[in-house]
Amino acid sequence: MTKLRNRTVLLTYCSSPLGYSFAVQLAQKGASLVLWDTDARLAQRIASEITRLYGVVATAAQVDVRDKQQVDEAARRLSETGDAIRVSVVVHVSDSLGQQCGHAFASKTPEQIVELLEMHTLSSLWLAKALLPDIIDAKCGGHFVFMSSSTTFMGATSGVVDYAASKFALVGLARGLRFELDRLGGESGGRDGSKIQVTAILAPFEHSKLAVAAATGGALKPERGWLKPDMIAAKTILAIKRNKREVVLPAELGFLRALCVLLPQAWGDKLLEQLKYARASKSAAVRE
Repeated sequence: MTKLRNRTVLLTYCSSPLGYSFAVQLAQKGASLVLWDTDARLAQRIASEITRLYGVVATAAQVDVRDKQQVDEAARRLSETGDAIRVSVVVHVSDSLGQQCGHAFASKTPEQIVELLEMHTLSSLWLAKALLPDIIDAKCGGHFVFMSSSTTFMGATSGVVDYAASKFALVGLARGLRFELDRLGGESGGRDGSKIQVTAILAPFEHSKLAVAAATGGALKPERGWLKPDMIAAKTILAIKRNKREVVLPAELGFLRALCVLLPQAWGDKLLEQLKYARASKSAAVRE
């Protein structure tokens, strides 16, 4: 079990609705926070609010996690603090759904595709690479959490091919990193026998994306499977505490995923289509 009380959690994109939900709920669990965001003013305001309301230490820094140099520099500054700020849990929140949704893959520009890969895939790699050495050296265990998406297996109808691909890579990252840490064994474990855990959350679309959809001509009503940011954060924190490896949200979709593995792929796709999960992106789509 990963304990959160009196441990330091690094949280990215804290100013997003999902990131803010994480910040509040982690603070309620007694965790100290290091908040990274591209908006320094907003991140600092959230840090001050968290400290005032929940009495935990919260610090903020302006870091664009898509930029490897910025991530490395921010990680170096954390390392120089020694035990003063010892990050042991990393929760990477990134989601650009709604910014580019609705455009057919063939019509997207290379710049749009690269932007998604930087936002989801490369940023996760830069974070893990920069922060892992200090977490291993601390010998206190740790936990990395990557927010993937249920579109990676259920598909979607409205221009999220590159989005799903960039999110699917996070499942591979989580599995590969977990296997590598397991092979390292005692070298990466804590003095108390604790291990560095890795969790991938296959999250659904969240209700906060509806405002973006409405502003760009999309639908106002969420399709089946959408969840509120607070619910996604709560389920993810529970998965952290229980050291879950992969969690599919909502739970019923996890059951369907397991069932589809046992079925021929064409049957599984047909089942998801009949249950309308593959249409979930329609509400977030931008009409061309």
